[in-house]
Amino acid sequence: MKPFSFSMLAVSALIFLSACGGGGSGGPRNVPPMVNEPDPPVSFPVSSVPLSQLNKSVPSSHMVASYLHETIGELWLYREQPTVRIVTDAPLRFKPIVRQVIDGINAWLPYEQHLVLGTDIQALSPTVDVPVGEIWIGTATFPDTAHLGSTLGRSYTSADNRAQVEVNASLSPDWSAEQLYGLLLHEILHTLGLGHVNPATYPDSIMAAHGLPAVTIYSVPKVDGVGLMAAYTRLPSGILTKDIDPDHLGPWASEVAVFQGELSNCDCAFGTDWINGMAVPWIDGAVTTRTFAESGLRGTVTWDGKVVGWTPDQATVSGDTALAVNLGTLTGTADFTNLAFYDDQSQWGDGDLGYSVSLSGNYFRSTPSDDPGYVSGKFVGEQHDGALGILEHPDLTGAFGAKR
Repeated sequence: MKPFSFSMLAVSALIFLSACGGGGSGGPRNVPPMVNEPDPPVSFPVSSVPLSQLNKSVPSSHMVASYLHETIGELWLYREQPTVRIVTDAPLRFKPIVRQVIDGINAWLPYEQHLVLGTDIQALSPTVDVPVGEIWIGTATFPDTAHLGSTLGRSYTSADNRAQVEVNASLSPDWSAEQLYGLLLHEILHTLGLGHVNPATYPDSIMAAHGLPAVTIYSVPKVDGVGLMAAYTRLPSGILTKDIDPDHLGPWASEVAVFQGELSNCDCAFGTDWINGMAVPWIDGAVTTRTFAESGLRGTVTWDGKVVGWTPDQATVSGDTALAVNLGTLTGTADFTNLAFYDDQSQWGDGDLGYSVSLSGNYFRSTPSDDPGYVSGKFVGEQHDGALGILEHPDLTGAFGAKR
């Protein structure tokens, strides 16, 4: 039988997560200091959303190698697209939050290795019974939940790409969405190969054994995201982590290109970074805390704006975005039109993409649509003034922002 690894997270994480509120998404979305000054924003006549291109930095290859050394033993990676399944009796809010964790993680993975959410399972089983290529998630009863140091979650992972995540059933009803997101993010990253790290060395990492930094929905701390991306794009599965050095990563740039836009009415931003051969989308803005009714909205509401992104061969693309939602049915559409290459404004593909969407609270995600890929995002501003989202398509990775 191939080896298994086991990890668990202690209850002290609640202390760190309790102050978590709205904020950045799709990575550490407070934009870090820029390496150089950005170009002046470029205004578009169709929309008042300004776009710009600039540079910023990511961890060096030496730092990435040191981060991966924190995982003990071998680095076991999924080489096929992992399927995530949730037990049918899990709390109702589990599925949308697991979906958001998947979307956050996928931003840092190549498109062909994106996690997908499969059909539900009836119950958890011993990890050896989980089919190869799958990750099962459910709840379990853990002992001693009232004392500091008790277990919040745990994961079991095998070398042949099968894994299981258990969340403490007696604690989960009291967690906020952000706390549950942080815990599930931590455990699912374990199943993808990442181990615990020293919080003194990596204070922003979600992978500390005791205590987690505050994270917002759709976000993955940059150090964890870059480590995951490096593992899945540059390293072989089964490599001994102590043997990883910067040379294993190949050519590695610490300065990366950014294509971004801003929403002035809610202090929000969105963009896509080109990081060492891969596009990474992100959104940054506090999610709306009011309901649509409290914002005085009813009927069909539309948000208009811009989308920015990169193609797999590193060409920048921009276009118009329209998100229309029927608040009676909580369904709608996300349409991307006038898609063109940023440099010469020649048409990208057939010039448009379209997706059906459904709402869950102040978040939205696409449902099965004619165009491949998916969109997901959230509403921002005091009165649902804006919408921010991520677009994942086989030939275009992007982020969008729109104003009501």
